[in-house]
Amino acid sequence: MVRARLVLIVILSLIAGACGPSAADLQATEDAQASVIAGTQEAIDARATSVQGTQDAADQEATGIAGTATKKAESTQAARETQTERTAVAAQMATKSASSMADLMEQLRGDGYITSAGGSYEALPSFDESWAQLNWYQVYPLEADPADFVLRADASWESASRTANWFASGCGIVFRYKDIDNHYVVFLSLDGYVTMLRSKGGVFGEMGRRYFGEVGTPAGQASIMVTAEAQRFIIFVNGEKVMEREDFGLTEGSLGYTLVSGTNKDFGTRCQLQNVELWRLASN
Repeated sequence: MVRARLVLIVILSLIAGACGPSAADLQATEDAQASVIAGTQEAIDARATSVQGTQDAADQEATGIAGTATKKAESTQAARETQTERTAVAAQMATKSASSMADLMEQLRGDGYITSAGGSYEALPSFDESWAQLNWYQVYPLEADPADFVLRADASWESASRTANWFASGCGIVFRYKDIDNHYVVFLSLDGYVTMLRSKGGVFGEMGRRYFGEVGTPAGQASIMVTAEAQRFIIFVNGEKVMEREDFGLTEGSLGYTLVSGTNKDFGTRCQLQNVELWRLASN
């Protein structure tokens, strides 16, 4: 009986299978299909999210690039505006300095120190050098080469020694410089004197030496102004006329700076010239 019953169950199962899927099977199939569809939709959604994320990243990168470009443009514009402002300030200062120098020319002409106030203004480079060779001077020529001019500058200088030759510890200018054998030299020294020398054809000579006031040692400072017009030369220190000379020896050449060393110790003498201004006198 047991064996027969098993056969009957098997037969019934075969019959059921032959008659088609049961409701449970159909439900399982639908559930499986729904699951597949749901999985596919999730994949589509995930892909869409990935695409959106990529697009968002691209948008962010584009925004970043645009922001960088904007900042760069703003920075460039700011730099241009700053440079323009600096140029305008420099031009304004140059105009103011030229105007001040022009007023000085009128004053010098009125006082009889120059015959004409006409000419042109030029700011010359500052100077800062040292030299160590006892009782010798060094020349530093410039490109400017007016024969007739007015030049003014603020000078400061010092000696490396407290026992230097103060008369040879100086700072000043060279003019009508052709070469080391042909030029004029004017310098202020730490003994409070201004000295003018001439070298013509290699022959050196002192044209004058005048006291302008106490400077102090081992360092000093003073303003200097030199006028050169034809054969007439006038030297001013701290706004006061100190010396006037005439000489027909040299008629042309360039300007330059000079320093005179009163010691061989260490750096010797250091000379600084600042606020150097030149007025080229017009030819009469």
